[in-house]
Amino acid sequence: MKTFLLLATIMISLPRAQTCCSAGTPILSAIDGQASSAGNLRLALNYDFNRILDVYNGNRAITALRQRQTQAVLLNISYGFSDRWGVDVLLSYIRHQRRLNTANINGSLDELVTAGLGDALLMLKYNVLIPDIIGQRQLTLGAGIKVPLGTADLKNSGILLPADMQPGTGSWDFAGWMLFSQGLLPAWPLTLTLRSSLRLNGGNNRFGVAGDSRFSSYRFGGVYTLSAAMHYRYEETILSLQGRFRYSGRDRFAGQAVSNTGGRWFYLTGGLTVNRWAPFSGQLLFTLPLWRNVNEVQLTTSYRLTTVVSWYFQ
Repeated sequence: MKTFLLLATIMISLPRAQTCCSAGTPILSAIDGQASSAGNLRLALNYDFNRILDVYNGNRAITALRQRQTQAVLLNISYGFSDRWGVDVLLSYIRHQRRLNTANINGSLDELVTAGLGDALLMLKYNVLIPDIIGQRQLTLGAGIKVPLGTADLKNSGILLPADMQPGTGSWDFAGWMLFSQGLLPAWPLTLTLRSSLRLNGGNNRFGVAGDSRFSSYRFGGVYTLSAAMHYRYEETILSLQGRFRYSGRDRFAGQAVSNTGGRWFYLTGGLTVNRWAPFSGQLLFTLPLWRNVNEVQLTTSYRLTTVVSWYFQ
């Protein structure tokens, strides 16, 4: 009987029509720029609003059965030990909201809200190439770990909530990051950038199974992103346009691939950055998905809005 109840709980709690951002907070997307110069400190407060209304089967849109939105507040602390080496620490708070599009027995729409501290990231950065007025070329590499600070076992009426409603992932993950940029001054007030990131996820005992059994480890799919952007500077204002490809592998549980997880996405992001209030700067980003090809049926991002306020200390 206990085994039956365990399996029933697992089946109910496995991902169903997940969003591409279900495995916790959008941590790696908040890492930006080269390692800070020696003795420099930068604080960046990010607000990320992710509206999730679209349902896809492969690359085809289908009728939505539910809608979701995720709001995340992220604090990124960057400090430079030298002109080459620096560290980024990122802390997060996340709020999930889900609502069914069909009325319940009382005639109202069922809604579920969860919120709490999200996962954290600790990343060491190294400036391989430092830009100057002649070369205008930059290459920065980063490597770090994602720390599972967020709760990953929230329940509703005794049933474990799906992964896309949890503030955290419950797993220790490896994160890799790279940024390359090339300025085109004095011919053009443009900077071209190429950025990539990789997250390899560890396992977590998502269902609280006792002992060392095949049901005691759940592993989210690894994530790889590659983006190219163009930044146009006019005095103290920067306009940017970025294309980003994202690949997510399938989650795995009990040695098997989990359905309705993983896929490929391509996004277009427009941005505006204002630097006229030193030592503060502000940034606004708007993201739209241009193409999606998910595994089976999944709920996925309709649009995304991000704001960033940064403080620089020397």
